[in-house]
Formats: sequence, structure tokens, C-alpha cells
Amino acid sequence: VDGLKSNGAEGDLTIQNGRNLSVSGALANAGAITVAPGCSLSVTGTYTQSGGVTTTQGTLAADTLSLESGLIKGSGILDAPMVNGGILRPGPGPLTINSSYQQTANGALEIELGGYASGSQFDIVQVLVPASLAGLIQVELINGFDPAVADSFTFMTAPSITGTFGNIESFSLN
Repeated sequence: VDGLKSNGAEGDLTIQNGRNLSVSGALANAGAITVAPGCSLSVTGTYTQSGGVTTTQGTLAADTLSLESGLIKGSGILDAPMVNGGILRPGPGPLTINSSYQQTANGALEIELGGYASGSQFDIVQVLVPASLAGLIQVELINGFDPAVADSFTFMTAPSITGTFGNIESFSLN
């Protein structure tokens, strides 16, 4: 598609029913974009999330993915080097990033924790190349789950991870 350059705050674009959408050049989203399972959105340029929500259960591919603010959520595939300065919320199921992941000091990773099974009872991000962390990780207990103090959970996998989350929003354990 030539000419699609932005989806404004009031905009709503849904790709569904096995469809694939290719956009020539950069695409900015401040509204709502949904990529359903079995579908894809391919951008030959930078995909910039400057507000609003992108939901992907399919594949979002771009030369680069810049999450400046707003939210990217889902359990699909992000096929682009990603810089997170907004909110990334995987799930339900794993969210796969096929390239590098950098979370800035302004970025947040939001995880739901509802049991011990990775990908089905708690969220996970699978980064296929190195990841760099800063910013916030926020973990929310769901489904009445009450982990023991000694329990540990892996919310992100990558061949290597540098940095650490600067802040951890904790939850109370009984």
C-alpha cells in the first residue's frame, strides 16, 4: 500500500481473515492496529508507535520498530529490531522478537503471572538475538495465583542479556 503513512489517535486498522498488508515506507501509529492470527503487517521502513495500541497475534515486520509511547501487546511475532520506550505486554502465550530488543529507561515490560507454566500461565518474551534492558518491569498476579517466596520465573529469554531493569514493581506475597 502506497500512501498509508500514519494511523491517527482516532484510527482503527484491523488485518484479519488471513490477509497480509505491506506498507511502502515508514508507518506511525497513535491509534489502534490489530494483526490477527495468521496475518501480517510488513513495513518497509520504521514502524513507530507514538501512542495508542498495537495488538499482534500474527506477524509485524519492519526495518525497525520504535515504541516511543503507547502499548504493543500480544503473542505474535515482531520481526524488527525493537527499541521500547513505551509499554510491551506479551501474552497470552509467548511473544517472539526475531531481532534485537532494547528497553530504554522510559520503557516498561508488563507481565501477568497466574501459575508456573511459561507461555500459558505466565507471559514470556522470546528474543532471538541479544537484548538490552533498562526501565521498568511490572508483574501482576492473576487468577488468584499465590507464588511462594522462593519461586522464580523467567519472563524473557535471549542468547545474551545486558543491563537490568532499573525498577521492579513488586507484588505482595502471602
